[in-house]
Amino acid sequence: VDAAFIGEVDQFAQVVADRKHAGRADEDEGLVAGIALAEHERGRIAREMHDVVAHSLAVIIAQADGARYASIDDPERAREGLTTVSGIARSALGDVRVLLAGLRHREDIGPQPTLDDLAGVIAAIRASGLPVEVDLGDPPPGVPVGLQLTVQRIVQESLTNALRHGRRDRPATVRLRWSAESVEVTVDSALDPARPPSGIAGHGITGMRERARIAGGDLDISTGERFLVRAMLPFHLASSAPSVELS
Repeated sequence: VDAAFIGEVDQFAQVVADRKHAGRADEDEGLVAGIALAEHERGRIAREMHDVVAHSLAVIIAQADGARYASIDDPERAREGLTTVSGIARSALGDVRVLLAGLRHREDIGPQPTLDDLAGVIAAIRASGLPVEVDLGDPPPGVPVGLQLTVQRIVQESLTNALRHGRRDRPATVRLRWSAESVEVTVDSALDPARPPSGIAGHGITGMRERARIAGGDLDISTGERFLVRAMLPFHLASSAPSVELS
């Protein structure tokens, strides 16, 4: 056999081997990217599920307890409490259905909470017996929807913790401080010594930290006589984002 022919065969075999190796590398890279995407999505759904379920159940428990105590002496108050329970449960069921649909499809389904939804969260916490003082500031137009979701969820989780572990005779405070490039979120509440939190490493706290980190910011929590949550979140204004109107 001609030596030149053997050399061409060897060269062709090397090209085939190189292409197979490159194909395997591409497959490995695609597998790693797919695993990372799946893990990110799993974490997102876990955070959303926790925030929806934990907040809703905390409000439902508080309202149901209040209605039970008021059922004899104040039937009208009991009916109002049960109406709130019904509304919160229906809203939570809708949110859970959206999350479950997201497990079946890669794209997001349904609208995500925005700053406008803070009013409903605060109203539910107040109706459950915890006074809340609010200063939402003056957000600039075009706040990105992703940032609105992050702020809404951090405030919701912080108030849920205040409802579960805070003193009902002292108000929790919610403050948003806006600049052209960032927002500072502060939620402060007085802890009830009779209902102390089990720690600061639970799913809700972890979820808040993850949300802040994904948004490019940071979140600090301090405990003692008070439970203080402070997050600093940067953003870039998006003119195409929906406008924000807070009451």
